[in-house]
Amino acid sequence: MRNKEILKDYVKRINKVINHIENHLHDDLSLKVIANIACFSPFHFHRIFKAFVGETLSSYIQRLRIERAAFILIYDIKKSITDIAFDCGFSSSQQLAKTFKKHYSLTPSEFRVEKNPEFPTVVPSTVYNDSDDKFQKLINQIAFSDTISENIKNTFLEKSASLNIEVKDMPQISVIYIRYIGGFEFETITRIYNKLFIWAESRGLIDNNNSIYVLSWNDPQLTSKNKLRFDICLSIKEDVIPEGDIGTQIIADGIYAESTYIFENTKSEDVEIKMSEDVETPFVCYWLPTSGYILAGKPVYIKIQKNDLNRISVDDPVKFYFPLSPI
Repeated sequence: MRNKEILKDYVKRINKVINHIENHLHDDLSLKVIANIACFSPFHFHRIFKAFVGETLSSYIQRLRIERAAFILIYDIKKSITDIAFDCGFSSSQQLAKTFKKHYSLTPSEFRVEKNPEFPTVVPSTVYNDSDDKFQKLINQIAFSDTISENIKNTFLEKSASLNIEVKDMPQISVIYIRYIGGFEFETITRIYNKLFIWAESRGLIDNNNSIYVLSWNDPQLTSKNKLRFDICLSIKEDVIPEGDIGTQIIADGIYAESTYIFENTKSEDVEIKMSEDVETPFVCYWLPTSGYILAGKPVYIKIQKNDLNRISVDDPVKFYFPLSPI
């Protein structure tokens, strides 16, 4: 029993560290600083971190900084590479360029051009299959054009209209959560949610005001599937003390694009593909370029629409919330 309690405490400390790193990539993230946040000695902490996360602390921080830089290069075309370097915790644009090329085999400038400087929201062609040839021709036409023809603009507007997107000011949301690393697998999400619900119910935290959320911390076009991070969340109205792998956090307020979706006749193993094809790709490729917004550097989150919190199903309607910043 004692060992189980120690393990829970370690998970709580590691989650605290991961949250700090995510929100302070531009700050000093030395071993000494991070170990102090986790309340471990530097000598032991780097071993503990690798055992729990699967990467060394320095590799983890560097990967997140590079992925954040890649995100900004794609979605904020106005920001200079030097400013991106400093915002992501690099000492210079030269350091960013060297590290970035090692990770993506392209310099930041080459990466930005490849992802289309006029339309930074267009995702790489590698995410589409052969059946998307017509769509890819449209993307290529845009990539090599100085202006947008009316028919292309109308196509973008028609596709974006099908998403039924509303731009909303969303409040901050206090949640309890369990974090997992891997692909968006509905069976895994269900299993983790059941554990979260039982924990919350046993502590009298369930009432008519709870909502279920899934936070997605990474862009699947920039982060490999086995390193994607998701938080399965349940909203709460009162302060809760974190316990083991169950932590607390706040989903940030701000401007979000809301899109409602139902996975009709979808097997649980196909949810990730349907989500990408029907929501994420149309949003990024069609809606954003004509919206007057860019994606903000906050996690996308999903709200699962449920009245009965006892169980979740792949048939439940969901709302996607994409964080936005005005251009």
